[in-house]
Amino acid sequence: MDHLYNTLFTDDMQQNRDTSDITLQIINQMYGNMDFDNLSKYYDIVSYNNLISSHSNNLSFLHVNSRSLPKNFDNIIAFLHSLSSYPDILTVTETWLNNTNKHLYELQGYHSYHQTRLIRPHGGVSVYISNLIRSQLINECSFTNDDIEICTVKVFTKTEIYIVCSIYRPHSKHIGIDLFNDVLCTLLQKNCLKNNKVIIMGDLNINLLEHTTHAPTNNFLASLHAINFYPHISRPTRFPDSVNLGQPSLLDHIFTNFNNNFTAGIILFPVSDHLPVFLSLPNSTITNNLHKIEFRNLSNSNKEKFSHTLNTLDWHTLLSSNDVNYNCTYFLNKTKEIFNVCFPLHTKLITEKRLCNPWITQAIINSIKRKNNMYKDFKIGAITELEFKRFRNTLNRLIKHTKSSYYLNIFTNFKNNTKKIWETINNLYKKHKHNNIDYISQNNIKLTDPVQISEAFNKFYINIAPTLDQHLPPSTVDPLNFLQGNYPTSMVVPPIYPQEVINIINSIKNKKSNPKEIPLSIIKENKAKFAIPLSILFNQSINSGKFPQCLKHATVIPIYKKGSKDDIGNYRPISLLSIFSKIFEKLMKKHLICFLQTRNILNNEQFGFRQGLNTFNALNTFSEQIYSSLDKQNSLLSIYVDFSKAFDTVRHDILIKKLHYYGIRGIIHDWFCDYLSNRTQSTKFSNSFSKPLQIQYGVPQGSVLGPILFLLYINDITQIFSNLKTILFADDSTFYIVGNDPITLLQTANIDLKTFHKWCTSNRLTVNPSKTYYMLFTNKPINILPPLFYHDKIINRTNHHNLLGITYDENMTFKPHISNLMLKLSRIVSLLYQIKDLVPQYVLIILYNAHVLPHLQYCIPIWCNTYLTHLIPLFRLQKKIIRIITFSDYFAHTQLLFKETNILKLFDINKVQIGIQMYKQIKDTNNTAIRHQHNYPTRARDNLSIPLHHLTIFQHSLSYTGPKTWNSIPEHIRLLPTIISFKKKIKKHIISTY
Repeated sequence: MDHLYNTLFTDDMQQNRDTSDITLQIINQMYGNMDFDNLSKYYDIVSYNNLISSHSNNLSFLHVNSRSLPKNFDNIIAFLHSLSSYPDILTVTETWLNNTNKHLYELQGYHSYHQTRLIRPHGGVSVYISNLIRSQLINECSFTNDDIEICTVKVFTKTEIYIVCSIYRPHSKHIGIDLFNDVLCTLLQKNCLKNNKVIIMGDLNINLLEHTTHAPTNNFLASLHAINFYPHISRPTRFPDSVNLGQPSLLDHIFTNFNNNFTAGIILFPVSDHLPVFLSLPNSTITNNLHKIEFRNLSNSNKEKFSHTLNTLDWHTLLSSNDVNYNCTYFLNKTKEIFNVCFPLHTKLITEKRLCNPWITQAIINSIKRKNNMYKDFKIGAITELEFKRFRNTLNRLIKHTKSSYYLNIFTNFKNNTKKIWETINNLYKKHKHNNIDYISQNNIKLTDPVQISEAFNKFYINIAPTLDQHLPPSTVDPLNFLQGNYPTSMVVPPIYPQEVINIINSIKNKKSNPKEIPLSIIKENKAKFAIPLSILFNQSINSGKFPQCLKHATVIPIYKKGSKDDIGNYRPISLLSIFSKIFEKLMKKHLICFLQTRNILNNEQFGFRQGLNTFNALNTFSEQIYSSLDKQNSLLSIYVDFSKAFDTVRHDILIKKLHYYGIRGIIHDWFCDYLSNRTQSTKFSNSFSKPLQIQYGVPQGSVLGPILFLLYINDITQIFSNLKTILFADDSTFYIVGNDPITLLQTANIDLKTFHKWCTSNRLTVNPSKTYYMLFTNKPINILPPLFYHDKIINRTNHHNLLGITYDENMTFKPHISNLMLKLSRIVSLLYQIKDLVPQYVLIILYNAHVLPHLQYCIPIWCNTYLTHLIPLFRLQKKIIRIITFSDYFAHTQLLFKETNILKLFDINKVQIGIQMYKQIKDTNNTAIRHQHNYPTRARDNLSIPLHHLTIFQHSLSYTGPKTWNSIPEHIRLLPTIISFKKKIKKHIISTY
């Protein structure tokens, strides 16, 4: 047996011809008589590299059974680095990934597709496609179940389309092969696979060497043969560590349904107890991997030259024309001309980055080759099993140590370099963006030309608003009829001076810019020089009532959201405007906000885009209404309205009328009219731009003034109802009504919703009824409720809904929100586990503060005062994270660990955030309800009274937890003069108690 075990592995398999001859007969039916020794040969790394080098134009496929990617990922990366050429398509089976950690196992230079088990552990299949090749997941044929695990990807080369199926058959008794066979053959006959060139790769747990003695295996081969699928691997791929553990078997397969002079084989590199198998496919060229990039040399000498040239210009003379459009165009052209002279644009060709792992040293690659040779020597009996395993384990330790040392060295040397730290962290957890769009489908026509794609996107975005408007019924109601109030005062903008422009420039956050534009960093370094012409131009703009035409153009970038990548509707438009346009808008916004606040024009129910207000204020207002209603034995009906493209569908003529109504009149009104008119946009795809199209609807996307103009457009929505109340955060609209009888609430709401429909029709805003829901918060028994309507569409009831990032449920337990939160944090746990041995503790704390704390902290007083039973699992997860950060064992007590890391426990995060909210309210001189509770001299004058209540659920409200928490904070902390000092001291005080 030992002799058979060893000789099976040699290229001279003549002794085993009787065992494998029938397998080869099936293969020969397709390929004719071939030399036995040349069919699926064994290759060491050197011979494989020689083969691939001689087939440099081929499309290369590689399959690996990993038996846990988390365990063997670094070994696979090291193996790939030892190859002279990376495979174009890599399939992996038994990945042992799940939905919380699969994003951590991407390969740089590849698009990844994963199918993971949802219930049972282990299993899982993945496909990695070179990002030089266009690819698309076939959802219909990608899933996991008890019978088969499959990930199917369509691959587009310049000349062919291939379907790649990565398949794993869960290990089971032989009787299960027949069922697997039926499932696989049914899949292969589906329209998405039928009549295509299909390549099947994977571990099917079917030993083809047994086909002469095992009927199900023979039936499997015959069934595939019947639909023209033939095997390419004919020799054993799995070798147990010893004969006592079983005989060699052929479990890893490659099948195709077409003949193209393939070269297939097995590589002598055991990632697990399986050997990798490969296929080389000729005459399948792929896209060139050279990319052109543009850049400028922003050296100090060039900066000095630019600054000096700007100093020589007399802007008062150069911008003396009465035409602001002429002056602004001249300013842009002149500064751009100087910029191009001082910072000339350079181009260069770069190679696409693939598998950039700098910790892979030449010594590791040499050791991998030695391991490869030792494995072959071990299998032919030249060395002992102990010798091979000793070297294998030493190499595994070397790989782990080298990687750890590399990253620890970076984090030690760059401890004060935040940019370098995050760059390294992102590289560690494979945070690569794949936003490449290769083609889109429009009206069943596939577009691949970049110019055509950019034109299609541009027309699609431009036509969204007109299309929605056409589907709205006509309205005879003037939108101004809904407005209430008197606003006699008109807005005035005084002359602005260079210092005001400097302040605006300083307030703009630095962002990466187009190399063809002047970067913000250069503008900031020369802000005093830019402030003079910009102040001149802005004053000319205001005095003439014109917004410069050269600042009205937007460049739109389509960003993939989710769903099919070839669906044009699955891309979000991101509009980019000139930095000088934003400076102009920020100057106007400052005076517009001042006018709106002074005249108290914006309604108090609007919390979006307003200084001092945020999502917490909106959510707390809503929550307090619910708790108060329930405590008084009332019910609360809430309606969550979904507007379709609200910002994009604003009618300019209606907006202009409303601006005039609110006091934006005269020359300032002319300025806003001109600001909205004759705006254009082009869409950029790849390096191609569409032709500019005029924008007829909507507030300018990506602009500074757009959100404020939208608030004014819908400002009167709160005044149209007789009974419904509103809570608004920009276009996120929640209506609610409180009352004793739930049935009456719905009947009353239906009346107000009729008015709401009239308002929407008059203002040409579209509501999506299918995404609009209602919830009923009540303690009363309910039998049958009447339907709730928007126009003639029924609004569906839901038992939970996500509002501004917090999931409310009808019982106010926040259990769905906590479950969603735990799912998000589980992904972070996987990340921390993966890198904890590679980074120092301070980096893990940085990751906690960046990826865990924001989730726990977000509006925590809204949801963290719920029942303790719902919070305990989340707290346990937080403790698990703390143990990872501190490198502690699984059962370590965490009290001192929280103190060591200066991290607050979940419940104390809540306490701090409640304290901050109470501090803000008490210091707010407008909040008389709290500030003047105790205006009489008592020793407890700094304490707040706990409100009386009837039901326990009221104790979950901030009205109850706020005063209670505030009273528990030491007086010397409550009396601190600033919010910054308060935050610092209260955290320090709490941690000192650990």
